[in-house]
Amino acid sequence: MRKSGEKGLRPNEQLFRAIFDNAQIGISFFSVEGRGAFTNRAFQAMLGYREEELSHPENWDKIVHPDDRASGAKRYADLQQGKRDHDEWEQHFIRRDGRDVFTSARFTLLRDPSGKPLYVASFTEDITERKKAEQERNRTTQQMQLVLNFTGQGIYGINLQGNCTFIKRAACDMTDYQANEALGRNMHSLVHHHRSDGSPYPVDQCPIYRAFKIGEGCRVEDEVMWRKDGTQIAVEYSSFPILEDGRITGAVVTVSDITERKRAKEALLASERLFRSIFENSQIGIGVFKIDSQQHISNRALHEMLDYTGEELSRVEQWDEIVPTEERVACAGRYADLIQGKRDTDEYEQHFIRRDGRIVLGNGKFQLLRDATGKPQYVVGLTEDVTERKRTQEALREREELFRTIFENAPIGISLFKIAARQYFTNRALHEMLGCTHEDLSSVEKWDRIVHPDERARGAERYAELLKGTRDYDAWPRTLDFQKIDRNDGWQHLGGKQLRHWQHISFHGLVWDRVGRNKA
Repeated sequence: MRKSGEKGLRPNEQLFRAIFDNAQIGISFFSVEGRGAFTNRAFQAMLGYREEELSHPENWDKIVHPDDRASGAKRYADLQQGKRDHDEWEQHFIRRDGRDVFTSARFTLLRDPSGKPLYVASFTEDITERKKAEQERNRTTQQMQLVLNFTGQGIYGINLQGNCTFIKRAACDMTDYQANEALGRNMHSLVHHHRSDGSPYPVDQCPIYRAFKIGEGCRVEDEVMWRKDGTQIAVEYSSFPILEDGRITGAVVTVSDITERKRAKEALLASERLFRSIFENSQIGIGVFKIDSQQHISNRALHEMLDYTGEELSRVEQWDEIVPTEERVACAGRYADLIQGKRDTDEYEQHFIRRDGRIVLGNGKFQLLRDATGKPQYVVGLTEDVTERKRTQEALREREELFRTIFENAPIGISLFKIAARQYFTNRALHEMLGCTHEDLSSVEKWDRIVHPDERARGAERYAELLKGTRDYDAWPRTLDFQKIDRNDGWQHLGGKQLRHWQHISFHGLVWDRVGRNKA
């Protein structure tokens, strides 16, 4: 029965271990006597410490934040001493990397059958992001209160004579006048007396006064007001009549300093001019497709690449003639995925048919631009003419294939040694000549077994001179002796000639079998 019970226990232990190790919240078991602790991966990842480090109670003094240390220790002691079986509180930890971690932890005291406390189990959830969100929400609430109490807009009131009846702090800050300097004074004469060009601003032409003269509100987006020191402020303002018992008694004026906005607008215009210059003068073709209006604009490089005007390329049907029939469906499908927001980027090569009939290969990189709500707005395409590059690559590939064919099928043995990688390349003729495989000839050490002892030192010395760059070319004046590995009839005499060192990278060696010639 006992063995049967133990067999049934093992699967349960495995199940517990799997749950413990893979749980998404931190789990720990601490002995009440402080002799041992178990923590799962989630807890270790949360705090940035290993299980071994977390098993030592003294380490927790630096992990628990000082503000929480005393209160947390007291509540934990109550659990260890059996004064309570359950508890729950928020804890503030300091990760190994110094970052703050806020957690919500639930604790349970585990007792033995006699009721004696054994372990304190904790289940700890990382609530750092939630805590940050709460802090941000509280900060936003406080900011809103400040906005209500101290609005950034300058607000002041005037009576029917245009004299100031009240003025808020922001208006004082904006004009550098104290409230007592403005109250009772004519505000047009104080802050609105000249236009931006320095010419006088007659009060009867001032829109602010229309609010109480004829009872019409106004909004003006680009004027100036004047500070106490005589400098001007770019402003927008509104003026609306104050009605008391149906009678106009004055006006309330709201003023905003738009200096930074004007600077930003000017910077935006400069940026747009810069973008337009880059767009028009770029060396690669650029196309921008506005999804809502189905409008396509393109730059000079794309026009020259395809030999079509911007007006021609703005028509969707024109692209049906430019893109070859066999690529039309696939390219249209991928472009449609961008327009529909199914993907944000794409890159592929496609052929184009120029007006003159020539075929151009373009490498296109596409980017979907969305608005603030995530709705697709534009597709930007950057197209590089890679026709010549592809031709060059194809020619290089053909030359490499030709070299490989010559190398592999040459009737004489050829070897190439890449110095930087210490890598050997050998051809089939050399393998057959020496009775070796490529693996047999793949390292300098393996050649020591092949080169005849009488020739080993001399050959190594001359080969080393080539490796060091002491000489660029060498030819052995007499026969080298190699051992043919797959034969049992002793040493075979093979003639050798080391042709040249190529770009300090590799050697070409030509080796021919002179055994038969010598025997003859």
